[in-house]
Amino acid sequence: MYWSTILGFSTLVGAVPQFGGGGGLTMLRFGCSQVVIDRLDPLVNPGAIPSPHVHQIVGGNTFNASMTTGDVSAKASCTTCAFSEDFSNYWTANLYFKARNGTYKRVPQGGAAFQFNDNFSTQTAGGILVYYVSAQPGKITAFKPGFRMLVGDAMARSRTGTKLRRQNCYRCYTGPNFGGDNAAPCMDNTLDTEYLPKKQCKGGIRSNILFPTCWDGKNLDTPNHQDHIAYPTSGPADFLSLGGSCPSTHPIRIPQLMYEVVWDTTKFNNPNDWPTDGSQPFYLSTGDNTGYGQHGDYVFGWKDNSLQKAMDTSGCMGAKCSTLKNQAIGNAKACSIKPIVQEDNEGWLTELPGLNMPMMQFVRHLLDSSYVKPFFREYRRDFLQVFHGHPGVQCSELYSWCISTNAFAQVKYTSSEIQLNKSDWTPLDHAARFLVRVLRFSWENDGEWSSGKFDPENDENGEEELEFYQVWAILQYLQAEWEAANVDDWETERLTGTFTEIMTNTL
Repeated sequence: MYWSTILGFSTLVGAVPQFGGGGGLTMLRFGCSQVVIDRLDPLVNPGAIPSPHVHQIVGGNTFNASMTTGDVSAKASCTTCAFSEDFSNYWTANLYFKARNGTYKRVPQGGAAFQFNDNFSTQTAGGILVYYVSAQPGKITAFKPGFRMLVGDAMARSRTGTKLRRQNCYRCYTGPNFGGDNAAPCMDNTLDTEYLPKKQCKGGIRSNILFPTCWDGKNLDTPNHQDHIAYPTSGPADFLSLGGSCPSTHPIRIPQLMYEVVWDTTKFNNPNDWPTDGSQPFYLSTGDNTGYGQHGDYVFGWKDNSLQKAMDTSGCMGAKCSTLKNQAIGNAKACSIKPIVQEDNEGWLTELPGLNMPMMQFVRHLLDSSYVKPFFREYRRDFLQVFHGHPGVQCSELYSWCISTNAFAQVKYTSSEIQLNKSDWTPLDHAARFLVRVLRFSWENDGEWSSGKFDPENDENGEEELEFYQVWAILQYLQAEWEAANVDDWETERLTGTFTEIMTNTL
């Protein structure tokens, strides 16, 4: 976006971005070309090959289905980003055009506008333009090795209570050369929308994803990759501002991270190619044609304390800062990864990759629902974080245990009191409590599992047995997912195998 208009020319001149100083604000703005396009997601679906939908990934060459939870920069050998010390990975869903005949074509990305004497970012030939903002240099805490986060909800298809300051938005460029790029993102409803533009955009579509700016100061990641971060108490901040106080639960200020992607939709602007009902024809790779499901994933990977130094230096603007090292665009484009999932990412497709697995998205939604998530949080705290590396409980073993102990009638398994004395509990005890509480809560609240009892001897249609199996499989999946993010020697096969087992049974 054009910052000479937004910030004011005199401010930019005084900042002297090559050397820092002045300004009282630092805004790194730099391009990263694509390192790979692949159907992998080491945050949401660690170890799964393939993941439910396609992503475009930029940054370091350590990206894979099961990335380290340690220092990414120690394992990377190259990066596609302008700063040679940034081995982080940044990724988003791809955008597709759907023709009248029902086929899909991936929309290419455009480059970035020339700003701050930054030729690198105009030559990335797609990828993501990344921003790091330090609104108070010297008082912003940079991310740490192992830090990860996710913003947005891939399952969202609508939004209620929308305000002007948002975490995701789109701008419809009014003409070539970034026409209409004259204001900061996600602040003005007359310029930006949370949904995909409903008309032909003469200069393409710009999407922006803004991450929270407050951290709990303790967790480098959480199971949903969001609970350890938060927006200021007033909600998502205006870009380049502090945005009010951080909540007491997340008191640490972190850099404002933003992704910017320019989708070159201009080659699809012929009205005769659009749907006859006048609706817009673009779909995110999640199958979402509303745009509300836009989301961004982040894995920190800056070398040593290079990002902290930059966030402490006032006046760094664009892709130059006195404390950081740059690389040539040729070196960045030479950094790449071979796709793991062999799919056609350039031709016309009869369906979006992965969406012939419709249950996968439903299962993900279920995993994060109120019928499962609170009970797994207790299981994780009292068992996984105490007994690292313990194998999962087998279904037949747990089934027999619940029958022999009459688990569904035992107070220690049914009680809502979470501060029980569990010092002598076995893995079967913990698994039984999770399963019993999930099923009982679901039965009592019209959830996904609703037979209302557990009586194997009188289960004529096998409904209760199926529900039991499904919840056990979900526990196994969540445990393997947690291990993938927290245990070095976790078993990939258990994660992908368990997910397959969940998928092959109707929920």
